[in-house]
Amino acid sequence: MKSNFGKTLQLLKQANTVAIAGHIRPDGDSIGSSMALRYALLGMGKKAVDVFTDDSIPDNFDYLHDFDKIRDSKYIDNNPWREYDLFIILDSSTEDRIGKCTQLRAHAKKVLVIDHHQNTRIEGDEVVTNSQRAATGEMLYELFTENNIEINRDIATALYTAMATDTGCFVHVNTTSYAHRAAAELIDKGIDLNAINYNNFKVYNRNIIPGLAYALRNMKFFLNDQAAVVYTPLKIIKKHNLGEIHQFKKFASEADGVRVGVIVAERQKGVFNVSLRSHGNVNVAAVAEHFGGGGHKNASGFIITGKYKKVLKDILEQVAESLA
Repeated sequence: MKSNFGKTLQLLKQANTVAIAGHIRPDGDSIGSSMALRYALLGMGKKAVDVFTDDSIPDNFDYLHDFDKIRDSKYIDNNPWREYDLFIILDSSTEDRIGKCTQLRAHAKKVLVIDHHQNTRIEGDEVVTNSQRAATGEMLYELFTENNIEINRDIATALYTAMATDTGCFVHVNTTSYAHRAAAELIDKGIDLNAINYNNFKVYNRNIIPGLAYALRNMKFFLNDQAAVVYTPLKIIKKHNLGEIHQFKKFASEADGVRVGVIVAERQKGVFNVSLRSHGNVNVAAVAEHFGGGGHKNASGFIITGKYKKVLKDILEQVAESLA
């Protein structure tokens, strides 16, 4: 289960300017891992460490130190790339998952990849993967502790955020004894556990209520009621100004008897973001990979284009195979 970091530490030590990129639609692991590594590298005396994500950034992570320093899609669209010694890609199994940040390859001397997904398909001077780790943040915890890199309160807060969000607050099937031991060590660093849990697992934006009401009224069940589908068309997203709809996911996947939850959001006309959640041995990563996406065995996603009825038909065919 241990990660093979090879020459990772050497690359980190040699670099004086570093760019870090997480994936589009950033979640707690992407943001938490990126910021934890930024804090650690600045603590090692690096001249500049910039964090990028080609998307908007959910403000529920604003308790992280220097949250406002993250460079989002608006920054990327309005500023030229600078030159870096090292470009680090975190928490992404395929190149397209980092969007426009892939352009940083042309502006960096070396590329390092650290990822915990299955079937990581990104090239670099060093590629470290470990699908047995619950989060990329968990891999960084391993890297830091094994190489005597100090984990201060800010780093602990970011790493705990990464691990807690990717394990569903330590209830998903990817939760291990190692994750619990690591979390305990991070808690002992004095993190504000209440703020992290409140922002990520308790509070929600009241503006989603009309959209959520629509989604629940129109949730449908397929494949002998083993699959639940929540579909939010573009007109509803625009009408209710819906941004991230991750709160919708639990209502599909956690309905009694459901083994796969399918959440479909039409972000552009005929372009659908699809999130999949499953229980037990149902491998929805294989479903996502069929459509060019990826993720974890029980949590994955992809983007698909077409007419909704055909898109749904194609998705359900693959979900049926995963159920079988």
